[in-house]
Amino acid sequence: MGLLSEKLNEAEGLIVKEERCHVQMIVYDDKYRADIGRAVFGKLAYQDKVILIFSYGSAPALVGIEVRELNKIFLFTSTQAQQIFQPIQVPSASVSPNPV
Repeated sequence: MGLLSEKLNEAEGLIVKEERCHVQMIVYDDKYRADIGRAVFGKLAYQDKVILIFSYGSAPALVGIEVRELNKIFLFTSTQAQQIFQPIQVPSASVSPNPV
């Protein structure tokens, strides 16, 4: 992921809402636990002010739904939990072998 952000920034970043933005990777370990995941989603949304979260697994992603939707944060996840995708308030994508 670090190499990806470097390559994106070398190419002048991403276009977000018609503006070029450099990519910064922020990593927190939620230990695949819901209680830590909730705190991490809050920190990413309110302190780091991110526009995209990559979350591995269902437990952290499920507890972050409310924070993510309130702050309109795109979620890229590995989960197949249908609650992540319904109702769809903010777009999400899954990289699981059998996406919903």
